[in-house]
Amino acid sequence: MDLAKGQSDTATDMLWVDELSCIGCTWCASVARQTFRMANGDHEFGTARVVQQGGDCEDTIQEAIDCCPADCIMHCTRNEVLCSIHHGGTS
Repeated sequence: MDLAKGQSDTATDMLWVDELSCIGCTWCASVARQTFRMANGDHEFGTARVVQQGGDCEDTIQEAIDCCPADCIMHCTRNEVLCSIHHGGTS
């Protein structure tokens, strides 16, 4: 994962979905379609994943976070995302 220009390792501008808490409602993927997708393209039973950091404008991403009934979408640092991926996380 390349660090975008002006982005630091400790800035909380990355997104992560806790897939164990995700209930698969599809709302985030419906609101912020460039940022979130359902795992394996499963729009009925999958869990949400971040597919592109910053894929949508900030207001759209915030709307997707706000409408999540499981409250499983989080802002985190780049290092936290990399650690999650390294230790078996998928978002």
